Amino acid sequence: MDPMYSEEDLPGRLAADLNRYYEAFYEFYYPFVLRRARQLTRNSDEAKDLAQDVFECVLRALKRKDSDKIESINFRGYLYSAVYHCFQNMLRDHNRLVNSLDTAEGIKIQDMLLDEDTRYGWPEGAFEDKEFNHYVYELLKILAPKHRIAVILRYGMSLSYPEIARRIGESEPETHRMVSAAMQKIRDAVKKRGLTKDNCFK
Repeated sequence: MDPMYSEEDLPGRLAADLNRYYEAFYEFYYPFVLRRARQLTRNSDEAKDLAQDVFECVLRALKRKDSDKIESINFRGYLYSAVYHCFQNMLRDHNRLVNSLDTAEGIKIQDMLLDEDTRYGWPEGAFEDKEFNHYVYELLKILAPKHRIAVILRYGMSLSYPEIARRIGESEPETHRMVSAAMQKIRDAVKKRGLTKDNCFK
């Protein structure tokens, strides 16, 4: 940022010409916002994503404000609150994804159990059987929270393992292990329940 732009100058400059001085505003406050985002997320990559979300939300909000309102804003307090609210929105989206299992949204049992990593076969017509699908959904809901989230991100949102690892704060090998372990638990439970033919697991 141009050294002539001080924290005291910025509100007035933004009020006078938001488009012209927004980049200076962003560069000045980005380190502050990123530090706060890291405190909340405890994850460097998620903190960067959260910081970008904050500035996008703030820009939209500033465009709706009159110039005199912009000039009177205490931006450190404003941004501190904005980071918290955007973080809460992120958590709500995260929880909504997990809770979507209650209505079987987002996950296709067939896609999940016929993933390229799956080593077992499934009986003909299994994926059209309501009892079979209901039982698998119930198994998903009792997985450990992080395992369940990883499975949902993999099979409900079709994310890659590197992207899932970034979102849940684990290494890629550990994420792959978590998903594989969760799927193994589901396969073993289905086999034990007897919902498959005797010879379908090879």
